[in-house]
Amino acid sequence: MRMQRKIFLSFLLVIALPTLAFCLILLKINGDLIEKRTLDASVIVIQESIKRIETRLEEYHRMTMQIYFNSQLMNALEQAMDEPRPDEELISYCREILKSFVNSDKHLMTANIHTSNMDITEGAGIIMLEQVIEAYDEELNRFPGRLVWVPTTAMSTVFGQDDLYFAASRLLRQSNHTIGRITLVVREAFFHDKEAGELPLKGSRDYIVTAEGLVISSSQTQLTGSSLQKTFFQSVLKDDSGCFISDDGQSYVVHQTSGLTGWTFIRILEKDAVLVHFDSMKDSLFILFGLFILFILTFSYLLSTGLVKPLAALVHQIDYFGEGNLKISQTFPESSTSEIDSLYNSMKAMTGRITTLLEKVTEEEKLKTKAELKALRSQLNPHFIYNTLNTIRWMAAVNSQSNIEETTIALITLMRSASDMERTLIPVEEEVSNIRQYILIQKNRYHDFTLNLEISPEVYKARINKFIIQPIIENSIIHGIRDREIPGIITLQIYKRESEDSEASLEITVVDNGRGFNLSQIRESQEENIESVIHTGIRNIQKRLELNYGRSTQFSIESSPGQGTRVQFTIPWITKEQDLCTM
Repeated sequence: MRMQRKIFLSFLLVIALPTLAFCLILLKINGDLIEKRTLDASVIVIQESIKRIETRLEEYHRMTMQIYFNSQLMNALEQAMDEPRPDEELISYCREILKSFVNSDKHLMTANIHTSNMDITEGAGIIMLEQVIEAYDEELNRFPGRLVWVPTTAMSTVFGQDDLYFAASRLLRQSNHTIGRITLVVREAFFHDKEAGELPLKGSRDYIVTAEGLVISSSQTQLTGSSLQKTFFQSVLKDDSGCFISDDGQSYVVHQTSGLTGWTFIRILEKDAVLVHFDSMKDSLFILFGLFILFILTFSYLLSTGLVKPLAALVHQIDYFGEGNLKISQTFPESSTSEIDSLYNSMKAMTGRITTLLEKVTEEEKLKTKAELKALRSQLNPHFIYNTLNTIRWMAAVNSQSNIEETTIALITLMRSASDMERTLIPVEEEVSNIRQYILIQKNRYHDFTLNLEISPEVYKARINKFIIQPIIENSIIHGIRDREIPGIITLQIYKRESEDSEASLEITVVDNGRGFNLSQIRESQEENIESVIHTGIRNIQKRLELNYGRSTQFSIESSPGQGTRVQFTIPWITKEQDLCTM
């Protein structure tokens, strides 16, 4: 059996899996290569098409500049503005120039010069051309004298021909004011002319769009003049050029923006069309993979028949044990492999250890219950002390000893809070109240010090460990400001700190103007003196913070002789609805 398994594993690891991995890698490489070459070719085609189209469009640009730089014509047009009727010689001269434009380009349908008192057109006259151009007056006037490209739109000629045209228009300016406008109207078929830079249509959809998403030309003629979907066009406008996969994942989008016109040339390639030659290779690989799976399954079945029965029995025993039955069957079907027998024996040993452990836990629970009962009985002693202190309090009140009465009340409050073992966390408001009571008691002994509280109102409902601040304040009083000639000042600051990188935290700071101490000596001190006592108190606080909050807390202390002490620590922000278990 071991030999059969070794043969199976050897075949699987040495032949089947490497072959399958190689085929998958080869398939991936070929797919990526085909995809990259197709996209690279499309980018090159679009770039070349844009170059050829821009070259042809530059011709229209130069035509308008011939008018603009013809000083004789520009002066004549400026002078004619003041005349009620332009000179016939000027009109004839303009017609000759415009006619030369129209005759030099097969796609140029109309050339027009328009002034305040003259409208000259050569070629096929466009009905309502002025209204079409006037829609772009704002852009024409924004950059006076600059050529403005008017997107493709449906127009009608005076001969009754309806077709799609785009236009190039430029204001004619002389002496810093506009004297007229030159407009060239070009057929949309210009974009489908190979000489102009035709975009191939095989396996693709091609668009030329304005910066606003209006389709100037398209391989799908019915879309010319319409607008692209906003979300799709926004994806195109992210970069001047590039390629990406469409939102539906079914096609590639290649695009580039013309620097001359600002129009964007877009090609959409269907994935199926790009990878059409890749499918046959993929099918062959799937067939090969299927044969491998069939062979492996057959081989696995032949090798596993001797293992199924003992494994099923073992699984049954594990399920039986999982239901809470600690005693498993002592009989087990014979197995052809020693490993299964060893596994069964290990499971029996494990169940024995678990049974022993459960018995031990049960015994510990009994002891814990006894301890809780004992603790409950011990609560009688604090109640006796509270009653005694209350008696002292009332005696002080009867004898008008207000300071004794206040001190006794403060002590009762602190003892009740300390003896409340059920609550680990208390509101900050309650902790501050305990500190006030403690300060009241200490002021009966040490008079010359003041406690300042700087606490944000929002932190009062936050949760904090009981008596975590009091030992720090006690250190400040006993070891910092006691027996000093100057009045002592202790400041307690509690704020909520929020950060974008981490969760909110509670920051507690205690600052005093006491005598201070040398931090390095405290760390090295092993003697029972003041420094070691301070060190012990600080270590106890740090230990409590680490036990409760782990790495979620930070603790720092700053002090130097004669300069006072500053202790600061942060803990996670915990509200009423949270506890330490949720951290």
